[in-house]
Amino acid sequence: MDLKTQLQQSQKLAISTLTGMGGIGKTELARQFGWQQWREKAYPGGICWLNVAESDGGFIGTSILDFARVHLKLTLPDEGELDVKIRYCWQNWLAGNVLIIFDDVRDYQQIRDYLPPQEDKRFQVLITTRKEYLSATIATFRVEVLKEKDALDLLRSYLEDNRIDTQIEAAKLLCRDLGYLPLALELVARLLKRRQDWKISKIREKLAEKGLDE
Repeated sequence: MDLKTQLQQSQKLAISTLTGMGGIGKTELARQFGWQQWREKAYPGGICWLNVAESDGGFIGTSILDFARVHLKLTLPDEGELDVKIRYCWQNWLAGNVLIIFDDVRDYQQIRDYLPPQEDKRFQVLITTRKEYLSATIATFRVEVLKEKDALDLLRSYLEDNRIDTQIEAAKLLCRDLGYLPLALELVARLLKRRQDWKISKIREKLAEKGLDE
């Protein structure tokens, strides 16, 4: 079952997670999924992206309120606690299916009180997290590291000048050095694209000396 099907088949609030180690590409996958759904007009009620990371609940709550004010043009009540105002947002959200994306959730408690109402099935929630499981009731999609062939293809997509195939053994070692992580491979590929005079062996030496910060 794919992610879109999982989100849209539920008869109540649908929540799914993208899990995997840091650098695996969860955020980018969620971002691309969001843009694809936006282009396809799959969520006429809007797509709301919320950066969670180390944020406390209050920050997440005010981010929802800010989104409602700016993008939905909602006039929020002046009085009432944060949870009352958020509930007002959910109740007065634009018509149609809505996608809410919580990016980089470290603990379910961070977002539990800020989820859309369980009984409203038009809200669909996507969560990215490094944790294997956030809740037993949430469907999980694990993002894995790339196979060697796919890692090389990712490098080729940035370097279309045959540099990969003319240095194929060094390229394979580079993929291994980077743990076949999509984000790390993307960062290094962008660097190689700027440094046209660098051989792949040179960037491996740089990585061995200073790591990805270089």
